[in-house]
Amino acid sequence: MNVQLVDYLVEIVAKLTLEEQQLFQEKLNSQDYTLPNPKKRKVDINAVRSICNQIRNLPMLDPRTPDEIIGYNELGIFE
Repeated sequence: MNVQLVDYLVEIVAKLTLEEQQLFQEKLNSQDYTLPNPKKRKVDINAVRSICNQIRNLPMLDPRTPDEIIGYNELGIFE
């Protein structure tokens, strides 16, 4: 699993209330981690929406644009 993804998920879980963290832990403990058949796997759209809302509500830690963070100038040249 991608280390950055794991770090990001840890940040999200850390911002949950104690009750939400306990529910999250219960869900993790009850999961079957065998690889399911992708054709039979169903997506919980409410869970996806909830995660998306949590991500949208995270604070902006760096107000720069992605190009500024990477280092591209107004001409698209890497500096």
